[in-house]
Amino acid sequence: MNYYTYGTIVSPGFPSQYGNSLNCTYILQVAQGSVVRLNFETYTLASYDAISIYDGLNEGSPLVYILTGSFDPNNHVFQSTGPYMAVRFLSDSILTAQGFLATFNGVITTGPPATPRPTTTSRPSTIPARKCADGWVHDSYEMYCYKYFPNGLSWDQSLQTCGSQGSQLLTVHDRQQEMDVLDFIRSNQGSLTSRVWIGLKKSFGNWAWSDGTSVSYLAFLPGEPSSAGNCAAAQGYTNPSGWVALDCSTALPFICYHNALSKL
Repeated sequence: MNYYTYGTIVSPGFPSQYGNSLNCTYILQVAQGSVVRLNFETYTLASYDAISIYDGLNEGSPLVYILTGSFDPNNHVFQSTGPYMAVRFLSDSILTAQGFLATFNGVITTGPPATPRPTTTSRPSTIPARKCADGWVHDSYEMYCYKYFPNGLSWDQSLQTCGSQGSQLLTVHDRQQEMDVLDFIRSNQGSLTSRVWIGLKKSFGNWAWSDGTSVSYLAFLPGEPSSAGNCAAAQGYTNPSGWVALDCSTALPFICYHNALSKL
């Protein structure tokens, strides 16, 4: 959904409870020469549900903050560095809550942005310390939790299993995350040399992530994607490492992920 100049965004059904398995993106745009100021007036989210705020037009833009839990008076106003801001709301398949209400408007500014932006070398200072449940592992920025499932399943079965865990089949959006994922695969496989399902699938001629996020990064190996199939798997045991296209019915290990929880 796209919003212009100023307005209000809410979770589906607000002030009643939102539904399960939602994947909503709100694109906020203000006039050139202005930046977006976003103010969350209230939010109440169930465990594993999250609101991700991006400094730009889509989820491939720098991540500003991830909201979880209940309203925090110290973390509810955010500002972009340009005329666009993207807000993504994800809910799992288990619990729901009331959701959120936020307002936004354009602000003319000549100074630095009010909200620090993350870098590729350290975890963003505006993002709280996070935690993962037992059996799940942080990525390098402690933004997401990963879990490796060694038992081979088809791509569709892997997707369903992740959903039953309140998570998504893995998505990858930049080179650093790709390297983290490959290291994670190698640490779990040891001497094994198995490809691993990720959440990328070809539909109507285009590759798309199963969680609905934009395809801003691809890491297919030379000669790939081939005509072998319409589902993508990560291959970490070759040099170079990367992705291959396979028949979706192939039984492979897979990785699920979800947003990390804030530490109490």
